[in-house]
Amino acid sequence: MNIRDFIKNLPNQKVPFAALIGEKTYYSVSPLMHNTAAKFFNLDFEYLALDVSNTDFHLIPNVLNHELCVGFNITIPYKEKILSLVDQKSDLVKKLNAANVIYKVENIIHAENTDVDGFVYPLKQIPELSKITKAFIFGSGGASRAAEAGLKHLEIGSVYIISRTPESHQLSYENWTDFVDENDKLILVNGSPLGMTNLQDKSPIPKTDLIKVKPLVCYDLIYNPAKTLFLRHAEEIGVSYCLNGLEMLIRQGSAAFKIWNNYDFPIEQVKQSLQENGKI
Repeated sequence: MNIRDFIKNLPNQKVPFAALIGEKTYYSVSPLMHNTAAKFFNLDFEYLALDVSNTDFHLIPNVLNHELCVGFNITIPYKEKILSLVDQKSDLVKKLNAANVIYKVENIIHAENTDVDGFVYPLKQIPELSKITKAFIFGSGGASRAAEAGLKHLEIGSVYIISRTPESHQLSYENWTDFVDENDKLILVNGSPLGMTNLQDKSPIPKTDLIKVKPLVCYDLIYNPAKTLFLRHAEEIGVSYCLNGLEMLIRQGSAAFKIWNNYDFPIEQVKQSLQENGKI
């Protein structure tokens, strides 16, 4: 729903609600997950997705300050910009300069980041995780910074950011393979939009580079489609572990749901609902 249309209907809102804020949120499975959880716990709670263009960003406080709004999830491209609207930032948000969860306590607006824990969760299920020596993250936005923090938390030896406009501490898409040694065990992470919606025929990494560096893990933070071009190429060359962003989405969503409602997601019920609705 467009944020302007939602604001028109706000006087008719009867139950506490949270919303996903971003561009092109129509593809998101977050409303299905959160509303499944609310139904499971029999909560008076509603979750919806709001499309917010850059020119409508100034309208967000009209929703956030409503007495029934408990908070937001934030997605592309507002994980940094949203911080201009908050009163308090967690230490992790300060470190990353990016938030994916907004919540209110006595009218004080707080920013939190649950992306890091969500990102790490599926990696912890990999038995060969300790073998990884280097990580390369493609993209330099808020999701990529969460991935960087998660990989450093897992004590991966070296973590590199690959950027279209690299700063001094970042690598470029043209030279990153020069930093791979023959004996390295790699994880490659796509934190860019390449592979999603209207970019489904794009990948941050040419198949020839995948063949050259032979990664142990390929992890795409995109979950729709379930198999991006990047992951399809990874499977074709025999990469041992190919992960998409669905588990990260579920786990970060569960943490947000707990912040707002004091309950974790009923994970199996949420996954079942996604499956029944053809989302996974």
